Amino acid sequence: MVKAIQIRGFRRFRSFEIGNLKRINLFIGANCSGRTSILEAIEILASGKPGVLLPGPVRRGEEVSLLSEQSAFEVDLSHLWFGHKLIVCSSFEITAKGDRDRFVECSIVEVGNDYGTVMGETAVPPEPAIPKLGIWFRSDSIPPGTLIRLSPSRGLPNDERNRISPAESKERVSYLTTALVDHMRLGKLWDSIALTSDEAIVIEFLRIINPKIQGLAFLGDSRSYGRNTLLSISEFHERIPIGSAGDGLRHLLALSLNVISARHGVLLVDEIDVGLHCSVMQRMWRFLVEIARRLDVQVFATTRSLDCARALAWTKEKLGQVPDDVMIHNIDPQLDHSLACSSDELGAMEANRYREARENG
Repeated sequence: MVKAIQIRGFRRFRSFEIGNLKRINLFIGANCSGRTSILEAIEILASGKPGVLLPGPVRRGEEVSLLSEQSAFEVDLSHLWFGHKLIVCSSFEITAKGDRDRFVECSIVEVGNDYGTVMGETAVPPEPAIPKLGIWFRSDSIPPGTLIRLSPSRGLPNDERNRISPAESKERVSYLTTALVDHMRLGKLWDSIALTSDEAIVIEFLRIINPKIQGLAFLGDSRSYGRNTLLSISEFHERIPIGSAGDGLRHLLALSLNVISARHGVLLVDEIDVGLHCSVMQRMWRFLVEIARRLDVQVFATTRSLDCARALAWTKEKLGQVPDDVMIHNIDPQLDHSLACSSDELGAMEANRYREARENG
């Protein structure tokens, strides 16, 4: 497991340290504090392959439209660097201490003015000619490094995307975003555990919200987006589409399938409390801690909700064997390191926010 992380020059972090990482880690902070950036840094570190630079910018919509017939858009990787600029010799570095030391370093390098060919025709460099840039990617998986060539517009062209994709990870990494549930992907995850003991884990997760759930099925063509997710609930004779049962159940379905997919690896969850009422958060955390230990998964999650953080703090304090497995990290953009949070500190944070809200009307 990862015990500590150092981030330099990545996203909003000029330099940031996170220590005392446990099996279950919750990052709490205000908007624009860098919580999602921490998850992306861990994702890049856990993979150690150049293809992992793509998912974060694509999820964030960091793409640029091109006024050309060759390509509709390119991925803009400049926002991965502190300051949002691609400058020769600038770099970002992510390192970790734990069961084994890990590192990823990405540096901007000049690769000359040879713009190569696009769709069989020689590309014409802009006037005046601007040196073409690339990204030199190094990691503990690829110590010598590999070059990722950028286009004349400083984006990642489709041919280069195809060369470095997909992002093959050193270990299993699952990333759950705040976006709507992708039933096609969840259906594939369900197919991978169908008729195994892991089905019971999913059903138990769903019963956190509705104890009357008896079963779950994905029906339809697994190769299309027309697949339906249906529930069997004891009080109804008909099968119920999961969308009719509320966003909370859909979120728990995605959470349960992703934690199983991350067995012996890493689970990253952005805004883990999405769709969940405060009354179910304690049960969610208690079961997630149990399953993460059973499946040997290290969990990194974010939230803006003090209710969500307090629920995890309660789990840590009330369950005897849990304290060594759980840590709540406060991410303050004014500091260069995270702060461990206790129940008392969470209470003080809530009082401060309430006072600020009253003062601001």
